[in-house]
Amino acid sequence: MSRLAFACAPLAAALLACGGNTPPPAPPAPEPSEAERRLVAEAEAIAADVCACKDVECLAGAIDGRWGPAFQDTPMDLTLTDAGAARYARAYLGTSVCVRKLTADPDGAGEGPSDASRAALADMRTLRDQACTCKDMACVDRVMDDFMALGERHKDTKASDAAVEEFSAMFEEMQACIAEVQAASGDPGAAP
Repeated sequence: MSRLAFACAPLAAALLACGGNTPPPAPPAPEPSEAERRLVAEAEAIAADVCACKDVECLAGAIDGRWGPAFQDTPMDLTLTDAGAARYARAYLGTSVCVRKLTADPDGAGEGPSDASRAALADMRTLRDQACTCKDMACVDRVMDDFMALGERHKDTKASDAAVEEFSAMFEEMQACIAEVQAASGDPGAAP
């Protein structure tokens, strides 16, 4: 018996013992729902528009009023497929990276509006838009969790008076939208 035949004998015996069958193929990936297709497509479109921007004014136009409506018609019980979740995450993270790059202080001197200040304003616009499309308290709770995370992320951010005024105005708009949802839901914490 040759060395090759001797070395292959255990493998051949194992294959024969297992019947020589190959494992069954994995089941096909589930098809995405229409709601998933719409949500992922809008997230990718927003990312493409944001990443095409060359200045902050373009950035504001690319984001303002778009994230909220992207979620408005999304069912609360939507579960994304693995592929859809990966595409959505890439779009969301891509948007965040492009916002950060565009709002960064190019010389690092920290003069003028800081990159963190501009990023906080962009994040606040997104939260305001999301809050103003909420139809139930679950949505409001998600927005408030994101708002708390925003505060934690930017707790040391220095901002100009104009940036503070803009942030405050957006916060008041967000609060008004949340108060409407709270009042409609009968939440005792709602504003009169």
